Amino acid sequence: MMKGFDARTDDLREKVSRIFGCLHAERLLESSVIKTAFDEQLEFIEDDVCDVPHIAKYMAQYIAQAVADGAIKLSFINEGFAHLVEAETISASLMACEVLKSLRTALADDAKLRQMFVDECDLLKCLPAESTRADLAKLLEREDLSFVDPKLSADVAKAREQEELGALDAYLKSAFAEEGEKSDEDISTWVQENTGSGEKVARHLLRALLETAQMSGDEAEQANNLKTILRGIEKRKGLLQKQMCDLRRQTNCLFEVQRYCHDAGWPPKSEPKNSIAKKLFYLLYKHDVVAEEAYNVWREDTDDPTPGKTKALVQVNEFLQWLENAASDDEDEEDED
Repeated sequence: MMKGFDARTDDLREKVSRIFGCLHAERLLESSVIKTAFDEQLEFIEDDVCDVPHIAKYMAQYIAQAVADGAIKLSFINEGFAHLVEAETISASLMACEVLKSLRTALADDAKLRQMFVDECDLLKCLPAESTRADLAKLLEREDLSFVDPKLSADVAKAREQEELGALDAYLKSAFAEEGEKSDEDISTWVQENTGSGEKVARHLLRALLETAQMSGDEAEQANNLKTILRGIEKRKGLLQKQMCDLRRQTNCLFEVQRYCHDAGWPPKSEPKNSIAKKLFYLLYKHDVVAEEAYNVWREDTDDPTPGKTKALVQVNEFLQWLENAASDDEDEEDED
């Protein structure tokens, strides 16, 4: 191996890396012997870096080729780098990632590498003891290796998004409170600096405004609470317009109204024609937060899982009919011109 490390070209190193697989295939070298040889070389790898600056890369190439040739299992990296977990010069995580990169080249088959990784690897063992799955996902992302465990990346991204949205909800609750109320500009700045989930941010913004007053108590109390909500939406219309900047966000905004009204029990029950749902739909249209096309998309969407769609359609039907007639009148006026 040392001859390969000292070679001036990659050609000799590649030939050396293939020796393990060839000897193993001919039953002249057992896997345990190969692993022992790697263990012995890895034991003092941090000392060798002074003489061979790229030794981590070269060693990873040897290990990866042995794995590709079936001489050892990829699970070797779970324990083989244990003594390097806290190392500063050549860490266990560095070695593991270098092996995965070299193995990707050797196999030329991402699907096969992905399966090997999922079946055999526990890469958290190559990270410090306090490390989490999120830390592992960040490592794989930084090293362009996220493809080896897409579920991990998706799970961590979802958890990160939920954390962001939780922080957003807490911030908006205080930002819309009478005490310590924030300006639209302050809120926009905070959102930009602390969140990355654009579509869901817009929906949570409307949710926070809707939840400034709960639809509890008798109908008189509900009416007062509704006035609070409507005033809040009118006051924050500029902020809402900025966030509801495309058709998808505007449609989600309507589904959020649907969710809110469903959870509130569709008040007022004594006057369904004057429902909160209809008033909110109208107000969002009046203040140019939601465009006409979004109402049509919302009405035709039967796949969204938000509960209460049938009830909502009944309660806002009068508004939708009015909107449709208004659009027809506008078209007629244009034809006359």
